[in-house]
Amino acid sequence: MKKKQIVIGVSIFIVALIGIIISALYVKNKSTVNSNKESKIDYFEIKETGGLKFKGSSIISKEQKIMLDKSNGELNEVFVKDGQYVEKDVELFSYYNEAIQEQVDELNRQINSLNSKIQKEKERVNKLEALNKEAQAKEVQAALDTTNQIQSPQTQQVEITSMVDELTETLNDTISKRDSLNNKVVKIIKAEISGKVYINNEDLTKEYMRIISEDSLIYAQASEFDVDKLKLDDKVEAKIISNNKKVMGKIIKIEEVPTMSSDGKSAGYAFYIKPDESIKIGFSVELTVNPEEIAIPKSCVIEESGKVYVKLVEGENNKKMEIKATLKDDNYILEDSTLKVGDKILINPSEDSKEEV
Repeated sequence: MKKKQIVIGVSIFIVALIGIIISALYVKNKSTVNSNKESKIDYFEIKETGGLKFKGSSIISKEQKIMLDKSNGELNEVFVKDGQYVEKDVELFSYYNEAIQEQVDELNRQINSLNSKIQKEKERVNKLEALNKEAQAKEVQAALDTTNQIQSPQTQQVEITSMVDELTETLNDTISKRDSLNNKVVKIIKAEISGKVYINNEDLTKEYMRIISEDSLIYAQASEFDVDKLKLDDKVEAKIISNNKKVMGKIIKIEEVPTMSSDGKSAGYAFYIKPDESIKIGFSVELTVNPEEIAIPKSCVIEESGKVYVKLVEGENNKKMEIKATLKDDNYILEDSTLKVGDKILINPSEDSKEEV
């Protein structure tokens, strides 16, 4: 009997202990739930926008390559420096052609000789004109016409005047040739585009000078399934892979003839985007054509002194950040790239007290 009482007592004790443990766990769990409920922070996460996706790269938009041309002569004078930015039509360098200069010198000698002959013949004309007047005054002209023994001053005057006209015509032709060649003695090479100059003094088998436009251009390819979805002036968002910066732009050209892959199994249609900001040549980009607008709830925004702010969640702290956005209905439409996909911003940020200073 005593033994039975002991067993019953132990059983009651165990049941009581289990009840105490369950009760303690319930109270702790309820406390944790209530604590989480009290400390819960509501936030809005920036999601990726829709639109057609492509990969591309920043390429040279315009380029002028200049090889040295020996037919123009020898390199004479360079007017720009390596790395200098130049505008279109700026003088870059000049050639000097010694062979043409020798031809010009020879023509100058001919011109001097012709001028000398013309001057002498004109002097003869003047003298004959004086003699003719004297002969007429003394009535010698009739006797000269009768005898035909000597040529009259008047006849000689006409012949020499004709000769002077021929010499003058030859002179004018020679001057014209000289002036035409003179323009080729020194030839000026000008910039056909605006851009940065690169001068090559090492390997003259390659271009001596290059001008690369600083206007950025993005190159990408679309498959046969996507090309018809693209239109000129379509808005494009370009995310630079190396730094996640986003730059807006628009499509300016779509090729109609595809480029075949090396194995000949697929074709890609090239298209080009002009970005609103400069992107370093060679940088890779992720493209979204006609991206959807990123809408931020009005409840996430703080308006102060005409500016718009949000509070970015960064670990346990929240950073106040200015953004560019326009109010549309009950949302703000983001207009810059200050926020990126995955960023979290507080809802009702004015109630938050853990702000990073």
